[in-house]
Amino acid sequence: MTESIDLPLTGSDACPDCGSGSTVQVVYGLTDDVLDEAIADGAVVHGGWFPTDFAPTRHCKSCHAQWVDTDEYLGALAD
Repeated sequence: MTESIDLPLTGSDACPDCGSGSTVQVVYGLTDDVLDEAIADGAVVHGGWFPTDFAPTRHCKSCHAQWVDTDEYLGALAD
């Protein structure tokens, strides 16, 4: 049985919902002072401690949509 994916999949940093180029990476895990500062500055979005399957990797600062960037996802699988 295949699990459905509710998040859009794209290979672009542009938002698939509104087309904005104002997007940032979604990061997961425990934070430290450096990451807390990056989150406060809006350089990244904290997605929580543990990513789930197909957890979003990008966040739109304009419309707040989140999606899986297939380029980032496939790059992580190759590592």
